[in-house]
Amino acid sequence: AGDEQLRAWMHSPDRKALLKESASHVDRFDVGPSQSAFESWFAGAESGMRPPPAWKLSAIVLLVLYPVVMLEIFTLNQWLASWGTALATFIGNAVSVALTGFLLIPWASRLLRWWLVPPAEESTRRTAIGAIVVVGLYAASVGFFWAVTAAWGT
Repeated sequence: AGDEQLRAWMHSPDRKALLKESASHVDRFDVGPSQSAFESWFAGAESGMRPPPAWKLSAIVLLVLYPVVMLEIFTLNQWLASWGTALATFIGNAVSVALTGFLLIPWASRLLRWWLVPPAEESTRRTAIGAIVVVGLYAASVGFFWAVTAAWGT
């Protein structure tokens, strides 16, 4: 309901009793505020490190999601067209989320970790270089799919 209610619950006897009761069934339990819906997708977010800024997380999601959606347009959408828009879109979204969340985000976050969580003394320089790299990758992706769609007449 709000910050006050959350604080009250976090320190309540009921919560403490529930945590004690479940302790033998829980291997690990971390609690903390989240700045972005994407934090848990990124390497290191669960290790107690401060997560990257939300704009970087969103930039990586767009970077890996765009090619997945474009490939779905060329393949999955064609195969599922007769299933109806609602079901075909649901299946496409499920595939996109699975590929993005379980495979591509972990891979991209490891590959771009130097940019996502730079050392403090390198933060400004790496943030600028990484932003240029990401924008360049966006341009390359759009250019590639633009050429493909032009060649296929779609």
